[in-house]
Amino acid sequence: DLMTGIGAGRIELRDVDAGNMKVEVGMGEISAEGNISGSVDVNCAMGNVEMRLEGSQKDFNYQIIGALGNIDLGQEHYSGLAMSKDIDNGAARDMKVECEAGNITITFAD
Repeated sequence: DLMTGIGAGRIELRDVDAGNMKVEVGMGEISAEGNISGSVDVNCAMGNVEMRLEGSQKDFNYQIIGALGNIDLGQEHYSGLAMSKDIDNGAARDMKVECEAGNITITFAD
């Protein structure tokens, strides 16, 4: 399992190969690329999160929560006040994406 967090500053993670991944960003920035075989939990307050994951968008079920932030998930874009969306792809893995006032961009290799 991989847990990473940052208040301010920048963290870059390359060639990640983890079971579960938890990312927490205050006002900083996290960039990550790699494979996650379990669940993903991303929480961004006012910073930026950029992730490029192996596999496809359909490999996960999603819980998406946004206050004022922007979330780009694969080809989809979510923003607006008090936005909440659950997406069930019938996948074995889950991803929770929560963005208060920052930006989260998650892309997939496939």
